Amino acid sequence: MIKIERFSYLNFANVQEIDGIEFWELPDIPDIKSNKDRMLNVETNRIDILSKKAYNTYSLWWIIAKSNNIFFPPRDLSGIQRFPNMRAIGEKINK
Repeated sequence: MIKIERFSYLNFANVQEIDGIEFWELPDIPDIKSNKDRMLNVETNRIDILSKKAYNTYSLWWIIAKSNNIFFPPRDLSGIQRFPNMRAIGEKINK
């Protein structure tokens, strides 16, 4: 059994095995709708640093990416506007 961090996006992915090799499928990350999104000044070009600033953890970078329609690798973070609140995130993660 693989142990996954609570806030990891891998909680939304499955492990596949083909010919004895295990790999992660692409995660099916849910949309997180929040009527109380936070606004922060974007002063970095690293999405994990934004996650730390918004949520006090580097692990929720994928929430910011999904909420702002960012695909990887991100080159410019200046368009980031949405930071869903922790209650909305918890409702999706803790299902």
